[in-house]
Amino acid sequence: MHLWIYTPFEHVPCGVLDNYTGLSITHKAIKNGEIEFFCHLDDTSKQIQESSIIWPQGDATAFIVTTCEQSKQDNGEEVVQVKGACLKWILRQRKTKKQTIYQGTCGAVMNQMLAELTGNRAFPRFSAVIDNALGADITITVPQDSYNSTFQAICEASGLNMQITWNATQRTLVLTVSAGADRSIGNTDGNTPILFDETLETMQGIEYTRSIADSKNVMYIVDADDMVQEVGETESSGYERFEECTMDSGGREVTNADGSTTTLTDAEYAQKKIEAAQKELDKLRPVKSATGDLPAEEALIAYGVDYHLGDIVTARKKPWDMNVSVRITGDTLREKNGILTRQLTIGDPLLTVAERIKMR
Repeated sequence: MHLWIYTPFEHVPCGVLDNYTGLSITHKAIKNGEIEFFCHLDDTSKQIQESSIIWPQGDATAFIVTTCEQSKQDNGEEVVQVKGACLKWILRQRKTKKQTIYQGTCGAVMNQMLAELTGNRAFPRFSAVIDNALGADITITVPQDSYNSTFQAICEASGLNMQITWNATQRTLVLTVSAGADRSIGNTDGNTPILFDETLETMQGIEYTRSIADSKNVMYIVDADDMVQEVGETESSGYERFEECTMDSGGREVTNADGSTTTLTDAEYAQKKIEAAQKELDKLRPVKSATGDLPAEEALIAYGVDYHLGDIVTARKKPWDMNVSVRITGDTLREKNGILTRQLTIGDPLLTVAERIKMR
């Protein structure tokens, strides 16, 4: 696989890398995907800088270089470890200026927010394809946070997928948000079911994990006046009750999408805090995760043809004595000795240490 290198910001092609090791490419249905590889320092790899774009030829998306770590090997050769994030990373570069209330469907809210990126805030060669009718009707209070965090929260709450595709010829970026197809056994959409079953050799080495290590089911929210409200499974008690707390940093005055301001009534203020608390609680739900290796020459079902990232499928393993219908949330390609292997993550992946620290 060739890795095309593009200059920072202007995205002009400046080199092609075909000599690297330890390549790992991860795509995620909602969160940021990643790329990582090692290469020797030469005239080609010297073109890689922070904010460069790396495009694995044939991939639907590309990656922004976030880190270049240069080191010297025992034999004296200089090596560079390159790390990057998928193009969704650019949404971190824009933040909501003020706490703002948006109303409408999920798609309409995201389009309203994107419409505010004009002038110096606009991204060159960037567009979005988001159906205004997509998702349920919502009223959301968006804090002073990045577009990336807000869009991820909307997608996670609504079961939507998000990606930014890359056109290597035109050097354009297109943000797309869509609903994944339900391809689980017994789906009511008429889709052909996709079953991962070791006995059928459609997947190998399936591992299924359930974890409550970081889960909570009751959230308290406290504001500057020490007013406390609780959300979640508030009737739970005894050993079945898992509590967490958060602070409400916003006041009663909010900015509307049209730029006007509103002072919330007592009921509206209470609802705003409840929504904020629920958003934090949703991050702490129990984890169900299944992973497995997809055979490279799978004849029965083909990834990218019969099913896609973000679709809901069914996984079965005889010792479980059950079928698990879960969403495909991650797709990782790894290169070793010139051979690419794929691993799928199905369900909610376990949190990394960095993610746990950020949540706290």
